[in-house]
Order: sequence, then structure tokens, then C-alpha cells
Amino acid sequence: MKINWTEQGERIKIFLLNVPGTLRETFTWLLISYLIPLINIGIIWGIQQDEFKYDTNVLSIVLVTNACFLTSLFYLAFSNKSDRKILNTISIAFYAITLTLFAISTIELVKELDIFPLKVYQFGTVITLGVSIILGLISKYDEQIAFSKVRAKNSRNKSDTNIGDKNIKI
Repeated sequence: MKINWTEQGERIKIFLLNVPGTLRETFTWLLISYLIPLINIGIIWGIQQDEFKYDTNVLSIVLVTNACFLTSLFYLAFSNKSDRKILNTISIAFYAITLTLFAISTIELVKELDIFPLKVYQFGTVITLGVSIILGLISKYDEQIAFSKVRAKNSRNKSDTNIGDKNIKI
């Protein structure tokens, strides 16, 4: 498979120009997805208060949510698109990273030992969250493009439109 870098660059440029239009929908989607983990972290903080630590327990909650979010992205947005091989590969790779970090953090919690330093989990959590957000934006961008195409197709057959109270022939 040969990658057309000019075409990929143009796609990225168009995507970046359309980010403002997709941010609202993506933010709503992310808020709904991450609401339960935020509540769980809030409960842990409420119970522990002064003893609250930003530790593996908290990070594992975000990691498992990242894995679920990436799973939904992969199956809902990218699995049926043959021209999305790079995005499929990125989502699968970060899904594997997320699951690995979550599995090891679970082992650490149950066995009460340290396999990786906390910084590894912090870095992994932030990176997988960032990739999840970027892939979410791309997914919502594709959705916006699809809606735009439907509106354009429907408007092709129109011969007039209303602006304010006036009917204007096209």
C-alpha cells in the first residue's frame, strides 16, 4: 500500500479547518463517556479527602474508560471504512496499550506490588486520552461531512429558498 502524502496532508488541513464545527459534538460525546469515571473519582476524593492520592486506582479508572471509548470508536467509526487503515492501526495500537496498562495496574493493585512507576501510568493515561479525543474529533468530523453531503444532495433539486420573509428563485 502506497501512501499519497499530498492527499493525506490535504485531509489533515481540511480536518483542522473543520475542528471548531465538530468540537461541540465531540465534547458532548466525551462528557457523556467520561461522566461515570469523573463521578467515581469524585466519590474516591470525597471519601479520602486529605488522604486522596493521584495513584494507580484513579488512573486505572481513566484507563478502562479510554479502552471503552477506543472500542466504541473503532467499531462505530472506523471498522467499515477501508480508506481508514492508518486510523484503524492507531486505534488498535492505543487500545492494546490501554488494555496492557490497565491489566498491569490491576495486577499491581491485587498483588500490592509496583511493576511500573506511577509516571508510566500517568503518561500512558494522558497519551491514550489524547489519542481518544483526536480519534473522537475525526469520527465526528466524518459525521459532519456525511451530513453536509446529504444537505447538498437535497438542495440540488431546490429551485427557490426563503430568506427572512422573501421567497427567492435560485
